[in-house]
Amino acid sequence: MFEDYIDALCKAFGQEERILVWDICNEPMAYNGEFPAMETVRQYELAWLHKIADRMRANEVSQPLGIGSRGNEPMEVFGDACDVYLTHLYYVGGDTDKFEAKVLRFVEESKKNNKPFIKTITLDFNVKLMSLIDSAMKSAKTGKKEKVK
Repeated sequence: MFEDYIDALCKAFGQEERILVWDICNEPMAYNGEFPAMETVRQYELAWLHKIADRMRANEVSQPLGIGSRGNEPMEVFGDACDVYLTHLYYVGGDTDKFEAKVLRFVEESKKNNKPFIKTITLDFNVKLMSLIDSAMKSAKTGKKEKVK
């Protein structure tokens, strides 16, 4: 059944020129902490990702494949399932040097493995941004422009 879904998806969109890259999974292995069977789950999850990639390639999709990682693990862990590295390197304020080092680590990994790298999500939860969002929400509710604190 799962294979039928992949086949139908690839048949319908595998040659679609408006699709630039397939993100075959959003943030796999995004575990919050350790749990007893974590390594077993990880192995099955990697096998599943490779099964999807192999099936899509067997269907001869014209676009490259990627996996949208949250950036906690090296992209190399996905091996040949990825033609392009997609990552969600979240920045939640604080140490900009540490964040820059994380981005540079992915750039270097991309160069080393000769795979393109696309940073697909950036998140910045700093106080100023939160104030802007809060003010925009209040303005939307009241119809009056709120001052940013």
